[in-house]
Amino acid sequence: MRKTQFRRALDLCNLGLQDSEMCRLEDHYQSVGHPDFVDYLRFSDDMEAIFAEPHLERAPELQPRLFRIPDETQTNEIVQDKQHVLDNCLRRIAKRVRRLPIDTFIDGARHGAILLTV
Repeated sequence: MRKTQFRRALDLCNLGLQDSEMCRLEDHYQSVGHPDFVDYLRFSDDMEAIFAEPHLERAPELQPRLFRIPDETQTNEIVQDKQHVLDNCLRRIAKRVRRLPIDTFIDGARHGAILLTV
């Protein structure tokens, strides 16, 4: 997905993300070998893993487990100013989700269309 489309889709969710926060998300999910694109499937999988068991629709009888931060993130080092921007971004998303629950992030990338509903 082009970075401009990714940004527009997140804007439609009214998360109130600042330009620096959008840039940070675009950088984090940048598609390998394609600097103007975002790896939307990885972004979608990360969002799904936070809010629900990934691919739960394929195994509805599966007992969901509590989300835990993957061990690999414990060893990542982020420059202090980027960490501050990322923390603010995540706090704003969490506040928005608590205040007005996002019904679902519909993974349209696998189906040729993107739809984020609030």
